[in-house]
Amino acid sequence: MSTANQLVEELELALGQLRGEYRRAFVLFHEQELSYADISEAMQCPIGTVRTWIHRARRELIRFLEAREVLESRHAM
Repeated sequence: MSTANQLVEELELALGQLRGEYRRAFVLFHEQELSYADISEAMQCPIGTVRTWIHRARRELIRFLEAREVLESRHAM
């Protein structure tokens, strides 16, 4: 299996660990390329909440991928 395929699998596994609203906001922003305003409308919540959910999703994904040693820990430097 290629490194790219492994990364995709790890990312899918990590996304599955997120709270539903974090995952949905993250996917709408990064995969569907919707704006914060469009996500806010689609999810029927304030833009500030969307920003927070996407930020938290990124942070949790990084922690998960670091724990699985897919990413090098930022604290190891």
